Amino acid sequence: MAATAAAATAAAAAAATQQKQEQRQQQQQHQQQQQHQQQQQHHHQHQQQQQQQQQQQQHHHHQPQQQQQQQQQQQQQHQQQEHHHQHQQQQQQQQQHQQEQQQQQQQQQQQQQQQQQQQQQQQQRTGCTGVVYVEVLLSVSNQTTSSSKPSSI
Repeated sequence: MAATAAAATAAAAAAATQQKQEQRQQQQQHQQQQQHQQQQQHHHQHQQQQQQQQQQQQHHHHQPQQQQQQQQQQQQQHQQQEHHHQHQQQQQQQQQHQQEQQQQQQQQQQQQQQQQQQQQQQQQRTGCTGVVYVEVLLSVSNQTTSSSKPSSI
């Protein structure tokens, strides 16, 4: 009797957690749909505003490696978006991230992941800001090497 009771309580607890996760999913879906509507209305300008705020959060918060792997997958999908209908594919991506976010079960991390998605969309449309940083570093290194040659001579 005790074993069956324990199994019943465990099943009830599992069902309760599933219901909570489903409720969170619905809330996330509503928030994401609102974001899409705003993006469609304001187009590129609204996305740029969101992305600037999101970059600051990424600089201040060190995020786990799992999120970085998700960023790489998102970049590949965003390249496809440039050639196709963007809004439809964005919805598919958000659904995928909802599944990933359920496993973490932390709304703060979920918001950071959504912000990363939006930030990378603009980077690829504007020509990757990351590439600009690389070019700056290369130019600085070239200056240091060229200045060090005369001093050595």
